[in-house]
Amino acid sequence: MFNVSDSTRIGVAHRSAIRHELTGDSDIMTVGPGATAFAAGADIVDSDIEVDLTFPATTSISVHHQVNSKWPVMGNATQTRWGRLQELRIKFDSGQADSVITLDLDDVWRYSVGATYMRDSRLSIGSALFLTSRPPRTPKRQRCACPTRIVLG
Repeated sequence: MFNVSDSTRIGVAHRSAIRHELTGDSDIMTVGPGATAFAAGADIVDSDIEVDLTFPATTSISVHHQVNSKWPVMGNATQTRWGRLQELRIKFDSGQADSVITLDLDDVWRYSVGATYMRDSRLSIGSALFLTSRPPRTPKRQRCACPTRIVLG
């Protein structure tokens, strides 16, 4: 946090990407003779599985300005690096082919502004508006109906 003046301060925050190694097992269930024959012919068997999943880094810059004794205003811009997460890959120990879900995500930005009215030391009323960008819609991104969001609170 940096104090630019007596009434203005700026903060920068960064959270590194977080990597998870998930393990478990897949249990294949087949219904009917056709499905059982297909699973056997395709070498689909119960197996231990592993998924490496990395949640993205975020970087934020925030500003707080005290306009006068009753009115502070705030602003923020945050980037989430979803563009680094391109696929979800499930690896099977049995030797069968990996199961891959293509995500093809883009980075997302969120912007916010807010203000607080401080009537006295016991009562303050605040409000904020934020906008989150959405990734472009493509045929590859069918799993997420990620809209642009505008929220007033």
